[in-house]
Amino acid sequence: MNRIIKNMENKYLDTSAQFVEDVFTDSEGKEPASIVKQLVLEIRSKRFYLPELELIMVDELDCILGYAMFSRFHLEGKYENELLLLSPVAVKTEFQRQHISKDIIEYGFEKAAQAAINEKRN
Repeated sequence: MNRIIKNMENKYLDTSAQFVEDVFTDSEGKEPASIVKQLVLEIRSKRFYLPELELIMVDELDCILGYAMFSRFHLEGKYENELLLLSPVAVKTEFQRQHISKDIIEYGFEKAAQAAINEKRN
């Protein structure tokens, strides 16, 4: 099975939020899952949102297998633009324990490091 990590695209916005809710419903129940979905939607609406670090992994049929969101952490001062929050992370239940979250998170770390290098150059 081919697995591709992608940055968030408009066509995945609704399905990825629903994906997160579905995964958390399976593991935590409906009410906590609804809260996590609302977290995703709220982060997207804030200045802390980094669309290039909202990531999904899809299969060859373009079905979402995994999800991770990195965003800025609200902190004023010296480290204001250097901290990231990783939340939430979700992997389709039947694909858990196959390193999907690890692969997405490592990819996110690489993208964040590259963005920091580019930011310092500018």
